[in-house]
Parts: sequence; structure tokens; C-alpha cells
Amino acid sequence: MSFAGLRFQPVVLEQLGYVYSQPRGINDFGTVVGSVQNTLNSDPFNTRATIWNAHSGAGSLLGGPAGYLGSNAYDINNNDVTVGYVSNGSYSARAMRYSNGSFDLPPLLFSGMLLSINDAGQAVGANFAQPILIQGQTVTDLNGSSTTNEGPTSISSNGLIVGYRFADTAGKEFALRFAPGQLPVRLEVTSYSSYASGVNSKNTIVGHVTIPNTPIAGAIPVVFQAGSYSMLPGGFNGIEGKSAIALAINDQGWTVGAEGMSSASMYDTIGALWKDGEYYQVTSMLPAAYTGLLQITRINAINNRGQLVAVARFDQDGDPNTFGWTNASVRLDPIRSPGDTNYDDVVDFTDLLTLAQHYGESGNGNVFWETGDFNFDWNVNYDDLLTIAQHYSSAAAFESDWKLAQSIVPEPGAFAAFSALTLVRRRRAI
Repeated sequence: MSFAGLRFQPVVLEQLGYVYSQPRGINDFGTVVGSVQNTLNSDPFNTRATIWNAHSGAGSLLGGPAGYLGSNAYDINNNDVTVGYVSNGSYSARAMRYSNGSFDLPPLLFSGMLLSINDAGQAVGANFAQPILIQGQTVTDLNGSSTTNEGPTSISSNGLIVGYRFADTAGKEFALRFAPGQLPVRLEVTSYSSYASGVNSKNTIVGHVTIPNTPIAGAIPVVFQAGSYSMLPGGFNGIEGKSAIALAINDQGWTVGAEGMSSASMYDTIGALWKDGEYYQVTSMLPAAYTGLLQITRINAINNRGQLVAVARFDQDGDPNTFGWTNASVRLDPIRSPGDTNYDDVVDFTDLLTLAQHYGESGNGNVFWETGDFNFDWNVNYDDLLTIAQHYSSAAAFESDWKLAQSIVPEPGAFAAFSALTLVRRRRAI
């Protein structure tokens, strides 16, 4: 599916009076978590875990349990459980979970953090630089008999865990797959260095590699598979400024990250999106009103609705030729027309046939707007069919195309149970 017509509407995330913000996670309802701070250094005492409203982008500080002031949030699941860390003022951090207005500090995790959580409540992270899985109050060591510095970065909805190992003092890393009771397994063995950043419910793993005889700073975005990897499109080779990293992937396969990753600041890079064999610089996918005013520099996360969370630069004075750029964080919402599955701004036979082919399918991670789930109830059903009927180019065209779609779909099943006449009448009644 071409994304030529896809555009994103920015929703600015409130910085609450702080200088910098860093959104890191988003759930499927659009709630964003991350942090705000007044300095760019990594001192955990200076960061404040923040949650941003799914609709307005308004922010709220999570605060911290007694004795802890610094905090950071990395991920949030669809049950509104947030994971990250809290800090008591030193550079050490303690893993935390947050939900329903209260913090939970899991046992034993006195120097570490949690980075990812799925809807089953399984969370992964590190404790004293060793990989762990936690569910409820049970902490499971993921290191086996290994003694190296390793860290999970992401866990899928079905429990697949990926991450990395620091291989040596030169900065080498190896992308890994983790499982309880087993030694971590390298995802590939051919690159100079590799890192796994994200995994979806289809077990697709994304990250980046650097190839031999190139600087470590030169990264190539990849999909890991069968002991090797395939490069994501865009002509990235890790040298001559053609570097990029993949940071996250949703269940539909949309992959996000940043182009230009080397020694550059995250504010000097370019937000990246990969889908269906094509590469997009997301700044070019904003409405025309934002041209020269907002630059998307790094996309940290994506949900199953196609919403992105990103670091950006905003031109305060409205003149791109003067020094007025400042840090901003945004959620990017796809701009969609009801019934339009392929973003061509027309509801026609292509959209009707797409819905017919997926009619009756259900489940978060299985159905999407692009397959006909227009109300995000994780079902492609009569409500979605009626949406297409209501927005079709004409009643006559719908009646004709309805019959054609029924003849093409091999086993239309419930899709064929409704008469075109009934739908057209409902269309006219709206």
C-alpha cells in the first residue's frame, strides 16, 4: 500500500515549564509517557517521569514514592501500567511500575530500570546490568550462566524479548533474543556490532547494525531474521552520512526511528518511517502549515493506530532563517478520512474490496484502519461497512461496486448478509 497521501497532524506535548522533554512510549489509546528535564545530561535525578493525555497532549508529572525525586517513564501498556525507574538523588536508579496513581517498586530491583511492558503485565529491563523479566512480584533472571552486561529493550504481546549485550570496551554490542532459563541467543553474527530495539506480535525484530571496517557511529537500520538481517530501504550504508536506526515497530509492520544517527545530537537528525518497502522522512508528511516551522528529528515509538511519538524542533519566531529553534515533543496522529483505507482521499471500490477481504476479522494487532477497522474497536464489522456506505462517492456507485466486491471475495460469509439496498438506505438517512 502506498503512503503517498498519508499525512500526520502534530499534537504538541506539554513541557510543564521544563526546557527539554523526551516521549518514549505510547499505548494503543494514544496515552504517551516519557520525561521532562532542564538539562540534557543523563543524571537520573534531574528527570521527571511524565504522562501525556491521549486527547489534548496535556502533561502531568507522575511524582515519586517517598524518598525518590528523580524518575523516568519508558513504556505504558493498554491497561495504563507505566514502567521506568525512580532515583533517590544519586546516579543509581530503582525499577518502578506506576498505575492508578500509585508506584510499585518490585523486589530486589535496587539498581536498574524497566524499559518495556506488554498487556499481560510482563515487564523487562535490567537489574545491576543484568537482564530481568518481572510479572507481578516474581522476578526472573534472563541471563542464564552468562556474566556479561546485557539488557532487554522490548517485549512483544506474546512474550518475545529482545535486546543487546555490551561485547567489549570499544563499544561493540550484539543484538540478542532472551528467554527464561536459557542463555541469550545472538540474532546475527556477521556485523561488527548490532542492537535490537523493537519487536511486534508477529515476532518481527528491528534495530540496527554496523558492518566491518566502518565506524561504529555509522548505523544501518535492519530487520533481524533467521540468524541474519535485511536492510530497511533508504540507501543506508553506514558511511558517508547515510546512517539510520530503527527504534520500534507496530503489529502492522510500520517501523520508526531516525536518519543521520552518528555523533550528532538527536535534535540534528531526521525522523524516519518505513512501511511496505518504502522509506519516508516524516517531516515531509506534515500539513503544509508546518513547513519550515516544525522538524521531526527522532521517532521513539509507534502504536497500532499508527500514532507516533517524536522529538522535534520548533521554530519559535516563525522565521526558519533566524535562530529560534527549540526542543519540542509531539504525538503525530494520522490524518484520515472515514472509509478511506489507502489515504487517496476517495472512498471507492478499492476501500470496499479491502474491507470485504477482512470482514469478520478481529483482535488488536490483527485489524487496523488500513484493513477496515474505522472505529478502532478491533473488529471489521457492520459498523465499518456502514462507514464506507455513508462516505461512498455515490449511492449508485456503491450498489454496483457492492455486487462486484461480493463476486471477488471467495467466501464473503457475513459480508454478503447485508443487502446493498439496506446499506444505501442507511447511507441516505445519515
